[in-house]
Amino acid sequence: MTGKPWRGAWLSVFAHTHNAPSDTIVCTCMHVSAAAIHAAIDDGTDVAQLKQRLGCGTICGSCMPQLTRLCRQPRLA
Repeated sequence: MTGKPWRGAWLSVFAHTHNAPSDTIVCTCMHVSAAAIHAAIDDGTDVAQLKQRLGCGTICGSCMPQLTRLCRQPRLA
């Protein structure tokens, strides 16, 4: 590691989180998988509802940027 914040190209490693395998855990605090989040989003759930429905983003909050991204990005077939 360089000791510098990750910006630009360095962050591209995380750019395709909407394509994460369904068994990938997005929220480690509440053990919520990408599949559960995608299913809720497909039902029209927004970020606030994800927090209520699945509990993700309610403990440490580190998954909130990813949850927000997942809700905003179109799903790939």
